[in-house]
Amino acid sequence: MLYARIVFSGRVQGVGFRQHVSDMAMQEGVLGTVQNAPDGTVVARIEAKDAKAIDSFMSRVSARKAGFSLIRVDSAKVSEMYEKKEGDFASFEII
Repeated sequence: MLYARIVFSGRVQGVGFRQHVSDMAMQEGVLGTVQNAPDGTVVARIEAKDAKAIDSFMSRVSARKAGFSLIRVDSAKVSEMYEKKEGDFASFEII
């Protein structure tokens, strides 16, 4: 299992982005949390089965989707990633 901390920047606060992240996490089978940061970014802390799952999650979250036209992701950066034996998350939560 891999843990990753991902920072999303752009127009990501006040536009339904955290719900979008949560929806993509459920579709990808990713566990963790997502929350607004004071600097205007959104931070996701996730656990996934492998790096491919994390890449897929990041791609889907960053893609422009109909119904989410106000969202604009300028960057999605992994600020931390490491392997874990056991997960800390039982679901995906919006904080």
